[in-house]
This record gives sequence, structure tokens and C-alpha cells, in this order.
Amino acid sequence: MTTQSIKPGRLIRDSLILVIPIYTSLLVFRIPGFIFSLLQFVIPEIWFTVLVSLYFLSINIIFYGAVRHFTYKKINHQEVTISQSLQKAIEKFSELILLSTFFSLYIPILGFPRLWFVYHAVMIEDYSIADAFKRSWQLTKGYGWQIFWNFLILMPISWVRTFLPSLISASIFGISVWDINREGLLTTDPAFIFNKLLTISVYSLIYFPLVTIYELLIFMRLLALEKRKLDSVAT
Repeated sequence: MTTQSIKPGRLIRDSLILVIPIYTSLLVFRIPGFIFSLLQFVIPEIWFTVLVSLYFLSINIIFYGAVRHFTYKKINHQEVTISQSLQKAIEKFSELILLSTFFSLYIPILGFPRLWFVYHAVMIEDYSIADAFKRSWQLTKGYGWQIFWNFLILMPISWVRTFLPSLISASIFGISVWDINREGLLTTDPAFIFNKLLTISVYSLIYFPLVTIYELLIFMRLLALEKRKLDSVAT
């Protein structure tokens, strides 16, 4: 796992290995999102929409940054607690919310793979926002397409995390996958509720921890490749 390869197959394998020791801790970072996902079953839709918007502009941003800081430290065998990572994210909240706003309003199609690690530069390397964009661009120089394909791999995995629960739910309730996902299905329907709960669980228990590790491994491999280049120049 000290290899500098950023090939998807190797990254997925290493993600599966590295997630085991910190799996429970990663689930802690998912608790707020899990709770907010469940609110859709107990409050009116309009209030749920409002609360989710507020959540994504506050708690989610903090936990998004904190989990990256925590995971990086843990993978590098450095002492860190969940509360320390959360405190770090709170201190960086102004930077994180500006980044979140930027990426939600403007996603440069061609440049996006080169900017994927701006959050990591802020949370892990303590860069300012302006310097974090430069840092991500510099770190990914020459690897843009490789990074693009690495994240493209996540798309079918993302589809599976939604399709598999739908397939299971449809089989249990004796309806089609189309019916289980169509807008016309009542939110009080047991099939709808079961499918939503299963989808949330698959995301929280499987997809979230693995993708968090996967993203971070790409960042760490890029750091290692950068170091190797600098060492070769120095010698």
C-alpha cells in the first residue's frame, strides 16, 4: 500500500483494506446525514426541504471537511480524534462554505479533475482558498485524465448503490423496479419506505466509507508522486 500507483483496481483494493481499522469511526461522521435522511419520513416535505438546505450549508460542510482530515491522519498513523477533526473543520468553516458554494454554482467540466483536491489542500495542508486551488492544479498536473477515469469508476458503483436496494425492495414487495422508484408511489407506501431506508443504509454503511478512503488515496498517491519527482530533481 506504499505504492504510488493511482490505477483504479489498486485503489479499490487498498480502500477495502484500509477502511477496516477505521470503519466505525467513519460511520460516526455519517450519523448527522443519516438522521437527516430519516426526517423525510416524520416531517412534512416542505419542512424537510428547508432543513436539508440548512443542513448542507452548515453541519454537512463541517463533517465533510472533518472526515477528510481524520481519515488522512489515521491512514498515516498519526494521533487524531474525531473531536479534533471536527474542531479543525469548524475553524475552517468560512473556507469550506465558500468552496461548497463555488462548486455548487460552477463546475468547470474540463478542469474539475484538476480541482478535486482543493478541499484536501484546505483541510490537510492548511492552504488558503486561493492557494488551495493553485495547489490542487499543481498537484494534479500531468494526471488529469487518470484522475478523471478514477472518478468515472465511481459512477457505476453509485448506480449499483441505488439500483440494488430497488431490486431487493421490488422483489420483496412483488412490484417492478420502475414502480418502486416512480414518483407516483405514495411516501407512506411500505415499499417506498423500505426502499428508501435500504438505500440510505447502503450509502451510509458501504458507499460513504469506501469512497472517502478512495478519494483520499488518490490525493496521497499524488503527494507521493510529487515527492518522488522532487527527490529525483534534488539528486
